[in-house]
Amino acid sequence: MAYGPSRDTHYAVHTLLSSGLGAEALTVIDDCLMAEFRIEGDDCPLAAATREVDVTIDAEPPLLRADGNVLLRFSARPNDDLAAALEADDRVRYLYRARTGDRSTYRCLSLHPCVVHELLDTGFMVESLTYRDGGVVLRGAVVGYDVLRAALASGYFRVPREATAAEVADVLDVSKTAFLERLRRAQAAVFGAMFPDIDPGGRHPDA
Repeated sequence: MAYGPSRDTHYAVHTLLSSGLGAEALTVIDDCLMAEFRIEGDDCPLAAATREVDVTIDAEPPLLRADGNVLLRFSARPNDDLAAALEADDRVRYLYRARTGDRSTYRCLSLHPCVVHELLDTGFMVESLTYRDGGVVLRGAVVGYDVLRAALASGYFRVPREATAAEVADVLDVSKTAFLERLRRAQAAVFGAMFPDIDPGGRHPDA
């Protein structure tokens, strides 16, 4: 069986509360810009398992190991069908399960890359994941919030601009070059989270 998204697969990203990356999907907590997304179309083992089994999986951010395998750590209500689905997935290695109260905790290695790593590459810091019905809800922080806030408050994004890059850099007490670099990284983090089907290098997977 072939796994993984084909070149024709698009990860349809939408927020839980609005049709786009709107204010309802963004929350500021302790000076961090928190965002919540639902991603459909990911074919990692956990997403595939929740398409087969009626279960909700709460997962920690996956860890990409030096050998290319992905360490998955997650939990769910005890469900033998979930364990069976994971054991039947030939991308899963060394599945470990333990019962803790009313939850089963799992660890395993996955040979399949996760869409989460594409978001991490753009600067989206994933804090938690919830898999259900083949989709995954990601919650985390967008890096560069201070830069975006300062630029917006200064009128940098207005047309015409009300502040230059040098002026915003002064507000942040950094050089103009540092501000522009951090601004591009922050914009890439936001746009990358919105459009994970777009290669950060500029090449669309369907190109």
